[in-house]
Amino acid sequence: MYREEILDEIPEVDAVIGTGSLGEIVSAINRAYEGKRLSLCGDLDGISFLDGERVISTGKGYAYLKIAEGCDNFCTYCVIPSLRGNYRSREMGAVLKEAEKMALSGIKELVVVAQDTTRYGTDIYGRKSLVELLRKISRIEGIEWIRLLYCYPDQIDDELIAEIAENDKI
Repeated sequence: MYREEILDEIPEVDAVIGTGSLGEIVSAINRAYEGKRLSLCGDLDGISFLDGERVISTGKGYAYLKIAEGCDNFCTYCVIPSLRGNYRSREMGAVLKEAEKMALSGIKELVVVAQDTTRYGTDIYGRKSLVELLRKISRIEGIEWIRLLYCYPDQIDDELIAEIAENDKI
């Protein structure tokens, strides 16, 4: 939208990078160091950057586990769909692999996040799959607590409520 105007009107800005270009941050910084001004605003529908290597910045006890990106709710007060794109779940296998790696590194608590965690799986599996994912995460040796954030109220159902009530790790 305004990326070119930002570069034109604010000479101190070296680069404008949109959320669809998160995987290009390092190359953008390198190009900016070379004196190149650039604008990168890639496709919002990509999700592959979530499956790359991560740096755990929360310390040794807990870490965030992102299960999806974007949102399809289009609430009148919210800009997330415009900034993050449509809702895209990560493949369950990739999420579980990341959770296992975290557990092996000593992480005891996983904070499960997305812009809307309750819709997990609807886009790739055709059904809500959050409860299934939580059950599988809770079986990972070393994970003692699972904190579930950003549940969209109209998607909380009896199955999710029962899992939270019965699963001692959540």
